[in-house]
Amino acid sequence: MADRFAIFDAYYMFASLYHGGQGSKEYAIFGRLDRLGYKPGLGASSQRPERLSEDAREVFDRLVYAHEAPARAKTAKVKAKAERYLRLIGSFIERASESNSGYQWQFRSMLQDMQLHYNGYAEPGYTDPECGIVATGNWNDITNYVDGTRFTLSDIPSRIGNLFEKLGIPIEWSDEWVSCSHCGKLVRTEPDSMSWHPSYTMGEGEIWCHECDEPDDDSDESDNESEESDDESDETEGQELDA
Repeated sequence: MADRFAIFDAYYMFASLYHGGQGSKEYAIFGRLDRLGYKPGLGASSQRPERLSEDAREVFDRLVYAHEAPARAKTAKVKAKAERYLRLIGSFIERASESNSGYQWQFRSMLQDMQLHYNGYAEPGYTDPECGIVATGNWNDITNYVDGTRFTLSDIPSRIGNLFEKLGIPIEWSDEWVSCSHCGKLVRTEPDSMSWHPSYTMGEGEIWCHECDEPDDDSDESDNESEESDDESDETEGQELDA
């Protein structure tokens, strides 16, 4: 069982990292600890949980788990709704494609494009949503031209996009985003501004986001070339000295 000081360290670290301002209940922990005569040491004041003692870290982890419980419950609820929507869309699309037999590939392609992602963004400038879910797909309505007139075969894509956004799920275009092959986070593959540049690398049929950084397979070869160059330089200098 954690001793008194380990518990105080854990609460101080928790309040430091998770308080929501001076009016929050987490911030009030500082006042209670002060009244108990607690003075944080270097570990507790570092804002780095890994610097806590083993007992203090165990208490800290329990505090964080309890603090994040409402968010986890909300995420689970949103996830269940989003997945239920996709199942319902599947049945709607089957019926719609049967009544528009000439456009079945468009309906099925639209359904295949819609995916839910649970690992967030690795793209600079993007913040992970509170629900922890991002949806990608083609959100354009399915349309066709007949005799110069455009008509809508189905507005399911835009309707499901609106439903996702009401749930707090951001929607992105599937032809502009892709998942990192290593961590599963989303990266943008098409520019959205003049200053945009790719935050990923490609190799061997995989995409690595900038957070994962694919190892450079040529590093050893480069090192060898550098060593050979150094050897040649040393030999040349030696010849010059002999002369």
